[in-house]
Amino acid sequence: MMQISDNADGASGETESLLGERSDETGSLLSDGCGEIESLLDDGSAETDFELSKGSDLFLLDGQCGLCNRLAQFMISRLREPTSLMFLPIEGNRGQRIFSGLTLKQQSIDSVYLFRKGRVYIRSAAVLRGLYHLSWWWAMWAPIIWLIPLPLRDLGYRIVAKYRRRLFKKEPICTF
Repeated sequence: MMQISDNADGASGETESLLGERSDETGSLLSDGCGEIESLLDDGSAETDFELSKGSDLFLLDGQCGLCNRLAQFMISRLREPTSLMFLPIEGNRGQRIFSGLTLKQQSIDSVYLFRKGRVYIRSAAVLRGLYHLSWWWAMWAPIIWLIPLPLRDLGYRIVAKYRRRLFKKEPICTF
């Protein structure tokens, strides 16, 4: 059972599982590894263009958003290990299957989603955790940015999310 968390370390405070169950900071509902993600992705279809391994994290992004497409392309070109982080558009078949596994409350959040070790991170926590997959120059900024309190980071994230469609041209096709 995966949990959704918008805090930076994913361990403090309460989190909510995909089924809407609450958990304390011990993570008692946390699964081992990314088994749920693997089972959601493993439908046996021939269209599979990647395999999500136990060491991989998954970013679920808005495939029609110009900012999200640029973010994915930026990150893909700077990954330390190409298979450590996968990207899927929410609008795609696989993205929709994973997205539909979230509660309605979680689906209503205008955010990127990072699936990592059985947890789902949103907003600034997802972006910061994604930085650790990049080359050292970008990864070194994550702990520094984490010093900014979560409410302030998420406020900045929400402002950008609100105006992203106005500021960045809609992509005709998903580029990641």
